Amino acid sequence: MSIEEHKYIKLLSYAIIQRSSYHMEPGLQLANMTEAEFENIRDSLFINANMQVPPPGKNQVYNWRLRPEAVFGYLTYKQYEHAQKSSKRALYIAAASLGVAVLTLVISGLGLWL
Repeated sequence: MSIEEHKYIKLLSYAIIQRSSYHMEPGLQLANMTEAEFENIRDSLFINANMQVPPPGKNQVYNWRLRPEAVFGYLTYKQYEHAQKSSKRALYIAAASLGVAVLTLVISGLGLWL
């Protein structure tokens, strides 16, 4: 399983796309997460400006916001993901450059012998 498929990453991606108050239920369905799993991570990732006792469940609409730590952690993950893609692209460019250099050397070598 890749990190993009992790439940927490999917839930954070959903939450970042949202602009204001929203149901958690669609995000949990997208992430394939149970309410119990959500309750375990809720306080570490989310804050609720209108917190009431008891804390709201997944299907209640409240002013959910991501904690700054969750946002910065998600941004760090996205930066890491981008760095991996960039390094793969650099590897392919370097391999292509090496192939062209070898081909040029072979053609130059044949030119000397002919």
